[in-house]
Amino acid sequence: MIKNIIKYGIISGVIVAALMLLTKQVTNFDTDFAYGEILGYSTMIVAFSMIFIGIKKFRDSQTDGKATFVQSLVIGLGISVIATLFYSFTWGFIDGFSGGEFIEQYTTTTLTSLKESGATAEKIAETEKEMAYYKEMYQNPVSKLLITSVEILPVGILVSLISSLIFWIRDKKTV
Repeated sequence: MIKNIIKYGIISGVIVAALMLLTKQVTNFDTDFAYGEILGYSTMIVAFSMIFIGIKKFRDSQTDGKATFVQSLVIGLGISVIATLFYSFTWGFIDGFSGGEFIEQYTTTTLTSLKESGATAEKIAETEKEMAYYKEMYQNPVSKLLITSVEILPVGILVSLISSLIFWIRDKKTV
């Protein structure tokens, strides 16, 4: 089980890191963050396809084609954690290499968008305060790692749950 988690976790991590680097080149911190989010979450789904494959390979090679829901979930979560580490460290490298300009551009874009939408002065002031807090947190590498992990890990957990359920339901039908 551990071997599968490590193997497919690394494959998933390399995919998500490579696609992040490619996305960085395509968008170059374009101020259209919605486009970047769509592209980013799409690459996560592609990378997390390794969860399904990792569970399937485990079932086929080590448990005669069947695994419990918990076994499948543990494999999926393990793969997710490894891929999350690749993602978070890659983002830290990209952001550090670019001089940390992301948080500045994100703050500017968020506030400009809010002002253009006709938000109240109170809402703008509240958002400025929140963004100042995030900027401060982003200066700490551990905080940045945790913030970045929160972007991808829930996707991995969801894919792990769905994959585990698919195999669990399939096993129940063949009993």
